[in-house]
Amino acid sequence: MADNILAKACSNAVSGTLDEFPLFSSLPVEIQCRIFKEAFPDPEIVYWDFGLGVEHRGEEGASIFFAKNKRHALLSFLLACKNSHAEVFRNYEKIEINFPTPMKFQSCNQSDRYRYLRKAVDTLSVSFLSFISLDMEGGSMTLNNITHLALNVDFDYPWDGVYMRVLAKFYISISIHCPALNTLYFIYDYGAGRGDWCTPEYHQLFDVSEGCVDLDWDFPRLKQSLNEQFRYSSNRRQNPDLHTVLEDLKDMDREFKQLSKNFDRFINTTENDMWDKPGKETLEYWENIRPTPVLMLRCQDHFQASPCSCKSEYPELYLRQNGIYLRVHKDRTPLHMYAGLRQIFDGEPW
Repeated sequence: MADNILAKACSNAVSGTLDEFPLFSSLPVEIQCRIFKEAFPDPEIVYWDFGLGVEHRGEEGASIFFAKNKRHALLSFLLACKNSHAEVFRNYEKIEINFPTPMKFQSCNQSDRYRYLRKAVDTLSVSFLSFISLDMEGGSMTLNNITHLALNVDFDYPWDGVYMRVLAKFYISISIHCPALNTLYFIYDYGAGRGDWCTPEYHQLFDVSEGCVDLDWDFPRLKQSLNEQFRYSSNRRQNPDLHTVLEDLKDMDREFKQLSKNFDRFINTTENDMWDKPGKETLEYWENIRPTPVLMLRCQDHFQASPCSCKSEYPELYLRQNGIYLRVHKDRTPLHMYAGLRQIFDGEPW
């Protein structure tokens, strides 16, 4: 009897009749709320890959390409009943791209032109270059309620003057279009590639604002121990030696420090500076927000199977530049750093 009721309820949901789901609706409200809570995933990094192709600024020949949207795990929850349907739309917000002039959209599906995320907990991740290009071409994203934004550092300008002009435009634009923002990340080490986001729920951001290189370079035992913790990507033709990896990490450390210095230069802009000047409202906006440099953290088994089996006891910090994976503690601190008594009782390696 119960199977027949369930089959009928599912059939009604699929056919679009969302007002009948007797098994769920008959549950106590407390249980329904708990099901809602368990149904939603942990905070996610929602990566949106798009690119603009513009032959001549302002012409209608401009085009925009969107990468294929990932099918969301909550689709079935949308079909369960009216309550679950409303709960999804209460938590998720639609992010779109708008243009004042006609644009040629190059996309397989209409759904590729927008993304859904939870404004309070999820992080929207986009290319820095794509974000700046969109703003320069007069386009905009509906970011009014976004609280977490991550930009892939995929730019390299030949001299400091151009770099600061671009950053100044970016910081001013953010202060206008993202009034609810409280966290801004810059993802280093080439950021994220299109092929890296097939299972984005297994990605985390690794804060390196305090530096990611605090090793004693002349301590042989530490170097040997660290070397054993490196696992190289199977598709890499030549594995770099430890010295090369550590030198690259030192270079990234310098980039992190430069990000902070450039932000301070923007906040303390003078009349003689050649970039756009921040107004009073912009300066007030950035009083409580500071850009944070991060790296990408992923499960060890992310590339071993699909979907990710997550059998790894410890996560690994993936460094795209070197094609290596470095194990870290569960709290995302480097594995070579002592974690106190908790490390003993948790059974984590020394």
